Amino acid sequence: LRWDTRMSYIEKEEFDRVDLEGTLLIEHVQLESNDLPVPLQISKMQMDFNPRLVELVTFDLNLGKSDLHMEGELANFIPSLFADQTLEGSLNVSSHLLDANELMPEIVAEESTESIEVDSLSQPAPVKIPENIKFAMAVQMDKVIYDEIEVEQIKGNLTVREGVAYLENLSLSVIEGEVTTSGKVDTRGEFAATDVLIDMKGIDIQEAYVNFVTVERLAPMAKYCRGTANMTVSYKSLLDASFSPIYETIDAAGKMHTNGLKIHDLSSFGRLSEMLKNDKFKEMAPDEVEASFTVKNGRVIFQPFTMDFEESTIIASGSHGIDNSLDYVLDMKIAKSDLGAGANDMINGLSLLAAGAGIRIPESDYVKVLAKIKGTFDKPKVTTDLTGNLRSAGETVTKAVEAKVMEEVEKVEEQVREEAGDQADKIISDAEAEADRLIEEARKAGEALVKEAEVQGENLIKEAGDNAFGQMAAKRAAQELRRQAEKQSENLISEAEEKADELIKQARAESEKI
Repeated sequence: LRWDTRMSYIEKEEFDRVDLEGTLLIEHVQLESNDLPVPLQISKMQMDFNPRLVELVTFDLNLGKSDLHMEGELANFIPSLFADQTLEGSLNVSSHLLDANELMPEIVAEESTESIEVDSLSQPAPVKIPENIKFAMAVQMDKVIYDEIEVEQIKGNLTVREGVAYLENLSLSVIEGEVTTSGKVDTRGEFAATDVLIDMKGIDIQEAYVNFVTVERLAPMAKYCRGTANMTVSYKSLLDASFSPIYETIDAAGKMHTNGLKIHDLSSFGRLSEMLKNDKFKEMAPDEVEASFTVKNGRVIFQPFTMDFEESTIIASGSHGIDNSLDYVLDMKIAKSDLGAGANDMINGLSLLAAGAGIRIPESDYVKVLAKIKGTFDKPKVTTDLTGNLRSAGETVTKAVEAKVMEEVEKVEEQVREEAGDQADKIISDAEAEADRLIEEARKAGEALVKEAEVQGENLIKEAGDNAFGQMAAKRAAQELRRQAEKQSENLISEAEEKADELIKQARAESEKI
């Protein structure tokens, strides 16, 4: 490198009078260190210097199984170095494989008896984008592996300026679908903030639930769904230290369209099937569903949307929270052919009661049922209202008569639900008590696992000291410890729920024999 200048040129910021020329060339270098998780190999790196810019002619390196190729240039290099002016540049990055799991440092957790609670809201990201950088990057990667997720065909542009990263049509293939994102991540505030538009096509619903914590938190019902979904979402939120969303701050709106949708073993539909005396509601296949939703103040709110299955129609609306609470209304028009024998007996009884009160119920092949779902996903509380069958065009039913009929309807419903008798109820009750015990033991064991993971994670963060990058790696490792513990906890609970379901299933089969 040849450097020809005077200090007076630098002090007076007369950078155009500074003469810089030369080449930096590195070839066939291999570096192994305890500080590197994998060996680093530089096949070739060439940088050419002149007063106007620094050109990265080529940079080819391998990190374990991963490979990277980069080329680009830096402009305004000398003024940024000596006068803190904005550094400008461009970079093209490409890769055949980037294995992030291999590149993450391996941190061995130590046991500890101390537990420190950390509120995600008190942990902003330790690294911010410098505001004196203006940079444009083009990315093209064939495959990226992160945790258990494989992302392919990543293409797009990233622009950084004034502390903000702008995504421009970043596209990728993941879990059998396609995702395109545009928007920004702003790191200038205390917490990083994101504002993006996301377009997803052909995403496998079950795989999304299994692989993405955000889907698990915002759409827990996805656990009980099969099929694919297309979705467009306008999304804003603050981000924590690991650049994960702070869920309470999410402000989003979107539309969803499903294909081949099947819903199975959803607890609220299971309760509904019991009340309507037909197992069809436990295994629904509405196929195509279109729905609009918003996310605000920790709740996901759905505008009314329609689900058709067999001869019946359900119009659903309401919301659920990140705390798993439910508040939904199902306005159902159910074909009598989709009702069980017990429910049809109930409807016939309703007709007789109404007739006795001087009210005529129009003949119809359908029954109107208004169901309200409260409680939580694990323990839903379902109530039904049949008063919609007491009204027809040109007829008005007085509140007093309607109340009397509903009182009798509730008696009939109760009679149908208790038709197995006291002995059958005891069999089911005993089975449910044993099922609750199994699930509670699994929950306690899972909570112990998560608590221990939190303790270990906090020790890692403390050991990282004040080093920003060490802190970031430690927090990532702590988050991974907690995620793995939560997954083990979920597995324990899932296994317990399966055993519990089998107990109750056997009890119901036994009660039906009485």
